[in-house]
Amino acid sequence: MRQKALKALLSYGFDVLQLNRIGAIVYPENLPSQKLLEKIGFTNEGLLREYLIQGSTAHDTYVYSILRSEWERTQEKEVRDRKNDLNHKNTKNPQGK
Repeated sequence: MRQKALKALLSYGFDVLQLNRIGAIVYPENLPSQKLLEKIGFTNEGLLREYLIQGSTAHDTYVYSILRSEWERTQEKEVRDRKNDLNHKNTKNPQGK
């Protein structure tokens, strides 16, 4: 569900708003979010030391980004993979039975 929502957001940003780069910041201890971003194609650009302040506490964050060209490549790959999966299913069961 999170992956689908993030992909919809990226699609809107790149396709509708015509953005060239979308960024995200993530706490270093938030491994699930880091894995999700990386799976979708974001690049970890590094650590921003004491970047966010909550209350009186400064927190480090990682900065991630994805460029339009990277997003387009991941979308093209997904289309190819879906076509290959469909072709593979059709060759195993050509009559759909």
